[in-house]
Amino acid sequence: MLAGISGPNLSADAAGRIKASALNTPQHVIVSAMEGMADPSIWGEDKINVPVLAIMAKNPFFGPDLEQTFRGIAPNLDFQMWEGVGHFIMMEKPKEFNAAVLMWLDKNNVLKKYSAGGADNIDLSLAAVKGVHPSHRSTSRAKLF
Repeated sequence: MLAGISGPNLSADAAGRIKASALNTPQHVIVSAMEGMADPSIWGEDKINVPVLAIMAKNPFFGPDLEQTFRGIAPNLDFQMWEGVGHFIMMEKPKEFNAAVLMWLDKNNVLKKYSAGGADNIDLSLAAVKGVHPSHRSTSRAKLF
């Protein structure tokens, strides 16, 4: 199954980590996740009224109206369909993925910027994310993936 959803840019190391993680996941967790996605009660008419970023791997199984379907659920959607990647986009093209996420965060004014050493940087700490409760904030800075 993992080979079928992995893209051409997935390193052997990343594929090994994904496989080890999948094999260590209890069966009830996997079954519950799959049943949850198929539960019709989660697919209501309510909208997601905050900015949403969807980075998708181009897939022949997706219908031609996938983007419109997503926009029907999340009107403020940044929809990106990438070619040459599989399900694990963030591990196959980490620099490009991080750049896309950071650009989206900046465009939607989700992170605050700080200046360090004369260069503008983006603060990736949870403390910088607007709307995060103070008890959940962290002061560390880290890369996304």
